[in-house]
Amino acid sequence: MRARLPISLIGAMALVVSACGVESTALTTMPPADFELAAASAPTTAAVPQLPAIPERQSLFETWDPTAFSNPTVIDNEWMPLTPGTKLVYEGVTNEDEEVHHQIITIVTPFTKVIDGVETLVLWDRDYSDGNLAETELAFFVQDDNGAVWRMGEHPE
Repeated sequence: MRARLPISLIGAMALVVSACGVESTALTTMPPADFELAAASAPTTAAVPQLPAIPERQSLFETWDPTAFSNPTVIDNEWMPLTPGTKLVYEGVTNEDEEVHHQIITIVTPFTKVIDGVETLVLWDRDYSDGNLAETELAFFVQDDNGAVWRMGEHPE
């Protein structure tokens, strides 16, 4: 404890000395005697700088082409095949305050819904937390002519 006292004392003294060594002229500098405030308040004819023009906002969907979906509800992508009647069950645990059993059940329905001019395949998702239904939603998927699967939206219930 005694060894720390001199180190603390030296640190405190260094802080005081460094603070005292700084000169500040901000409060002691006065404007010249012939300074006129009227010049600052006189109207000016100088041009006010203009902000640059904001470019026209582009759509997030500029590449959206509904004609690129000739058979959108046939989703046979090798990484995400969605065939009506398929039931997918995902199970695991979540760690909130403690481990909780978590399960998501997805059913690919035979139903369709038209969104933005494209017929979509409807999936029904049910989310269970510790055996209790936490959320259910309808999800809408399509596949374009290049084989890419698109999630067109969802409707939580």
